[in-house]
Formats: sequence, structure tokens, C-alpha cells
Amino acid sequence: MSTQKPVASCVLLFGLTMAATRGLSAVLETHFGYPPLGPMVYALTASVQLGLYAILQWSLKEFSVDDVMFAAIDDLLTPVRKSTGRKPAILEFGSGPGTARLCQDYTVYSVEHDAKWVNYIAASHYIHAPIVNFSQHKKPSADITMPESDLGWYDMSVISKKLPATYDVILVDGPPGHIGRHGFLLNLDSFDINVPIIIDDVNRDAELDLLKQVAKRVGRPYAIRRYSGKAFGLIPAPGAPLPAW
Repeated sequence: MSTQKPVASCVLLFGLTMAATRGLSAVLETHFGYPPLGPMVYALTASVQLGLYAILQWSLKEFSVDDVMFAAIDDLLTPVRKSTGRKPAILEFGSGPGTARLCQDYTVYSVEHDAKWVNYIAASHYIHAPIVNFSQHKKPSADITMPESDLGWYDMSVISKKLPATYDVILVDGPPGHIGRHGFLLNLDSFDINVPIIIDDVNRDAELDLLKQVAKRVGRPYAIRRYSGKAFGLIPAPGAPLPAW
């Protein structure tokens, strides 16, 4: 979920282009008396800047805090806050910019494999658990289908030592898709599955399969919220109704 890099790169290139434009224009004016090449340079650099600005805007939109998902989380956790008087807790797999938004209202425990993202959001409680291959995890039972493309899952020996005693929602948004997330299914019995479970990116086949298998495994229905080319799935807590999406 390292999403700060595209945005930072665009900002840097935007600034460098502006600086280069001014420098080149100054040279042209000083040494050549602003020849016809000057306007051409301005037009070219302006076009580059507009392109970079468009990429930057796309990056911010693509990686911005997802209001739709957070509205769903609020719907799940507002009753918890009202009934218990405490700050609800979220166990998330995969940390990113959205973690900061979650931390504004909730206690967040972030399981993260990438050391660059550990402690990225100071308010979150990070569990740095590197990815280990499935030879170091329990073998799947006959009724579990594991994609051949999955490379591994977070190191459960680390998670088990740092897992919070209670949490009110599980959010599966990691590891990245190229690593795979079916390790969550493989280790379901290590977590409190009597809380709502949200699985992000179910617009992709692998995550959709994970949602269906987890729902079947826990014996509960699921709902899918689709929007703007994205989708996440929700498995409500036992006895809770499906959302009216």
C-alpha cells in the first residue's frame, strides 16, 4: 500500500519543472534577449506541468481516503461506541493513508509487512509482521482453496504475540494483491471472527474468492458495496443484518 510515492514523485517533478522553466527563461532573456525560442519553451514546459498536474490529481483521487468504506465502518462502530462508552478498535491488515483517517475516531492496530510503512501513522499501533511463505503456516484443510499465485501471509508467530485482546472490526486490505490475502482464510481460527469482517478490493477475482470462502467458513452471509470501479465486501457479525446497499 505504498501510495505516497506516486504523489511525491509528481509533486517533485512539478516543482523541478517550474524551477527549470524559470532558469531557462532567465538564461534566454539575459543572453539572447528573449528570442522566439522563449515562448516555445514556456509553451512546452506549461504542457509538461499540466500533464504532471493531471497525474497528481489522479494519484490523489486514486489513493485518497475512501469515504464510502469509512461510512460503512462508522455504521458498524457507532453502535459499539454508544453501547459501551469506549473507543471502538479496528484490526487492519495493510496500512496506508487511510489509517490516519481511521485513527481519528478509532483505536487502530495495523498489521504491516513493509518496514517503510511501519509507524507511518503515529497514532496507530503497528504490528510489523514480515511475509513468510505458506510452508511456515498451517496446511489448508480439504475445503479451503488456496490460489497458486499467493506467495504467503504475515508471520503469525509475530502477530500472535502482539494481537490485541479485543477489537470490533477486522479490515483485510493487505498484503498487496501480488502477494495475496488467502492467508487470512488459512488462519481464521487465530482471530475473533465474531466481529464484522471487511475485505477490500473484491472487484478483483482473488479477493472476491476470499470473501466467499471466509463467509462460507464462518457460516454467515456477505454483502458487496460496488462504486467507482472499486468494491469491498462485508460479512456482518453473527445475527446482524446485511446492510441495505
